[in-house]
Amino acid sequence: MGDRWGAAFVRIGWQASFGLGGSFAPDWVAGITGIRNTLRVRMKEPSGALPRALAGYFQGIPMISPTAFKQHGDDWKRYPIGTGPFMMQEWIPGAHVLLVKNPHYFKPGLPYLDALECRIMKDPLTAKCQAKSFLV
Repeated sequence: MGDRWGAAFVRIGWQASFGLGGSFAPDWVAGITGIRNTLRVRMKEPSGALPRALAGYFQGIPMISPTAFKQHGDDWKRYPIGTGPFMMQEWIPGAHVLLVKNPHYFKPGLPYLDALECRIMKDPLTAKCQAKSFLV
């Protein structure tokens, strides 16, 4: 998406997470502002949850590209972007996620794999049988 990372970038992620009923919906935040590289979080009261919220995705606040958020709106979670070694090519909920090599990855020659498929198997016996048969 080409967004420049900064405080506005982080603020968008916080507001999207709060507004969309994300896993992190603090009642102790009074306001959020972002100017250049400074994020200001005004709190109603002290909270030990702030460091964890800043550090993690599943238990915290995701970093969301402002362009991606504007483009996809409430569905932004289904269109991940990032700078990692793989890019999502296909996601079929309940079936699989197909990741492919990111040609723009910052470490030349990596990743070694061209693709990675993560199959969703809710039944442990099915997963075990597939693994034993070298199907996964």
